[in-house]
Amino acid sequence: MNRPYEFESRNRELEEENFRLRKQVEHLSELEARQSARLHKFQTVLDHMPSMIGYWDKDLLNRFGNKAYLSWFGIDHAQMEGKHIREVIGEERYRLNLPYIEGALRGEAQQFERAIPVPNSDKVRQSLAEYIPEIVDGEVRGFFVLVSDITVIKEAEAVVRNMAYIDSLTNLPNRRLLSDRLQQSMANSKRGGEFGAVMFLDMDNFKSLNDSWGHEAGDALLRVVAKRIKDCLREIDTVARFGGDEFVVLLNDLASDRTDAAAHAQAIAEKISIALSAPYQLEMAQDDTKATNLQYRSAASIGVALFSGQEMEMNEIFRLADASMYKAKKAGGNSVHVHTP
Repeated sequence: MNRPYEFESRNRELEEENFRLRKQVEHLSELEARQSARLHKFQTVLDHMPSMIGYWDKDLLNRFGNKAYLSWFGIDHAQMEGKHIREVIGEERYRLNLPYIEGALRGEAQQFERAIPVPNSDKVRQSLAEYIPEIVDGEVRGFFVLVSDITVIKEAEAVVRNMAYIDSLTNLPNRRLLSDRLQQSMANSKRGGEFGAVMFLDMDNFKSLNDSWGHEAGDALLRVVAKRIKDCLREIDTVARFGGDEFVVLLNDLASDRTDAAAHAQAIAEKISIALSAPYQLEMAQDDTKATNLQYRSAASIGVALFSGQEMEMNEIFRLADASMYKAKKAGGNSVHVHTP
């Protein structure tokens, strides 16, 4: 008697359950769509970031990466997922980065700099890499990677260093850099037992050139002088501009015997003297379209002081070379004077 009623009641229950299930499915689909939209927005934001951003699990398999991987490594980020980090960055870079990878997997944040060649180019991108561990309930699940391009910063640092150590007119080391190299040369002399020498050079009658033709003529002469001195030296030697028309040469590893070292230094000084006394052809711009060629003759007074190890203070070496240079100038200029203890 009750079977039709029971059937209808059960049917209503099933319809209600089916309705609830459809609503749950619709809700889940809605949540999934929202989640997918959020992920899409998240990926879009990441893809427009100039830095490389990625995530690697504890097995070093990629779980996501942004478009920057394409320009940095030539790898399509859409094809990276599931690949081992070695496949993405290459064997050599993987070997170099392995200590930082291992540190990240221990739960320690990592930061380091690396030069990365630009694909299909001879350029190099300077980068700052950061590995940020993901730690859940005390367990490292993987790590995020953020690699920023710091090429512009590095180039700016190089410019600042260049300004601090290089003379802008002649592109030679300045007094500060020369002092650093002299200290290193003195230490090397102490270890190896070889004499070194410091040579002061002052251009004769330089003031008259400036007075007659202006500072542009003087600057043109100094640039040629710098090149001529440099051409007379060995790779291990240094020429610096001390200021004005004064140059300083640092000679390394001359000889272990003082007499031989003095003879070697004098020979180099005389070679420079001959080079600097040759005629100069100076080109000076008058305006945007014209230039004046000036033929000029000059020479240099050169003083030389030897040093061995660190038996003398650096300032004393400079003083002796400077005093020797003034003796050469007093002798009439265009000459070399070697300090004799």
